Amino acid sequence: MVVYFASLKLSRIKGSRSIGIDEKSFGKHHDYVTIVYNLKEPGVEFVSFDRKKASLNRYYKTLDKDKRKNIRAVSMDLWEPYILSTKKYVKDPDSKIVFDKFHIIKHMNQA
Repeated sequence: MVVYFASLKLSRIKGSRSIGIDEKSFGKHHDYVTIVYNLKEPGVEFVSFDRKKASLNRYYKTLDKDKRKNIRAVSMDLWEPYILSTKKYVKDPDSKIVFDKFHIIKHMNQA
């Protein structure tokens, strides 16, 4: 994991209009990393070594109000802490949150 993140370059421009939020699990103990990335251009904007609401809140707090207001789309899975954080910081979140296809299909297959 250290090698992977040592080579990761964060985007110099924070506050993309379209962002993706995802987590990556490492190992058997479910050690998670939250990644916020630009959906339009290659670039990671934020990395946190957990998948908590407070961590995603920290990302949103790094953006000024204008940048948060200009977010047009947020792609994510159905992880509730990500949804709650986005609803707290993004203007009109219900029209901007887009759940990714993989997790929607997985959820439907479990029904």
